[in-house]
Amino acid sequence: MRVTEVDKARLDDYFLLLGKLLPNSSDEKWMRVTSVSFDEDTGNYYTNWSQVEKPDGNTTIAQLTDTKLPTELFPTIEGEDSILFIEVGVPHDPVVSTLGFTNLEWTPRQVVRPRFTAKVVCNDCDELPAEGDPGEEPPVPGDPGEEPPLPDDS
Repeated sequence: MRVTEVDKARLDDYFLLLGKLLPNSSDEKWMRVTSVSFDEDTGNYYTNWSQVEKPDGNTTIAQLTDTKLPTELFPTIEGEDSILFIEVGVPHDPVVSTLGFTNLEWTPRQVVRPRFTAKVVCNDCDELPAEGDPGEEPPVPGDPGEEPPLPDDS
């Protein structure tokens, strides 16, 4: 079957499949699929759509916006073509945590090109937040330019 568009129901099914393939994994696993294009005039990558499948209450994983794209992982995109950037996060509690290993998150990433269309359309994916909106992932503590937390006066 030649797929040229997806919807949230199909992405939900892929997330359910992930759970079936990893039955003993954490309930906190997540999946994010992002359609990315390249503007040859400006030399910038941009997000066409991004959809996150995650358990309720997980607020640390958000849609990818243009400024969050890991462009170093992307192949050359020409003309009207696009890629799908697929990420999965599976938290893992190490068996040997007594040796100093802490909780880990296995996060494989895959970039694929649509075969039968220039761009896969997602008809009912969530709106992308505007840059700087609270919908973006929170900054990682210690990122350059981040203000240190203020001491609690209580």
